[in-house]
Amino acid sequence: MRERNLTFESGLSLACGAGRAEREFLRQGICKRFQGIDIPDRAIEEARRLAADLPLTYEVADLNHVTLAQNSYDLVTTSSCLHHVLELEHLAEQIWRSLRPGGYLWIHDYVGETQFQYSDRRLAVVNRLLAALPERYRRQRLRGGQVMDTFNRPVPGKLVSPFEAIRSAEIMPVFTRWFDIEFRNEQNSFMALMCGTGTRANYTETEDGPALFELLMAFDALLIENGVLGPHTGLYLMRRREFPET
Repeated sequence: MRERNLTFESGLSLACGAGRAEREFLRQGICKRFQGIDIPDRAIEEARRLAADLPLTYEVADLNHVTLAQNSYDLVTTSSCLHHVLELEHLAEQIWRSLRPGGYLWIHDYVGETQFQYSDRRLAVVNRLLAALPERYRRQRLRGGQVMDTFNRPVPGKLVSPFEAIRSAEIMPVFTRWFDIEFRNEQNSFMALMCGTGTRANYTETEDGPALFELLMAFDALLIENGVLGPHTGLYLMRRREFPET
């Protein structure tokens, strides 16, 4: 947004948590005031406390059923929440109606396979690379030093929540009916699976580790750029269409 010299009068933050993003947008002068929405009462209470005298207001609401004030915002932000939403069509329409003409939507989310049921191709790439990596780079430090030999699809019924990544693969197809993408940064064709939490420090302790990590990151990006694998996560700046795609 800074690169594009974008500033906004009124913003809406969905799944705002304790309000860190809104306070940062205000601090940087990107947006003058914000409304925040989330479902946990405690998070909203904390956001209100931390807001102090800032131009921030908050409410508790479920994004699956929320009704947003129409023609009220110049910017709507979402971060790591849409993959929990079942009623994507409802939410996309509500966001579109809440934005003024020419308004922007910012999405940062998991946009990979629904309920992490990764494609055979994605699993084949991950497991081929795991087989080629020395053991020291596959050690998961947060699991007692367990070494990852293969990566398998999780069982949907055993996920943290029944709504975990419930329609993640449909997020962008749904939202691009209502919004045009002006900027995208898509990542993790395999890195999030192969080099997840508890493994990345392995690459800092050998002479060749940092170069190997950068090589894997470059390969990861090339697979996405050339359409071999879709992204696991994506950041998108989108502009409200005048009329939704039918």
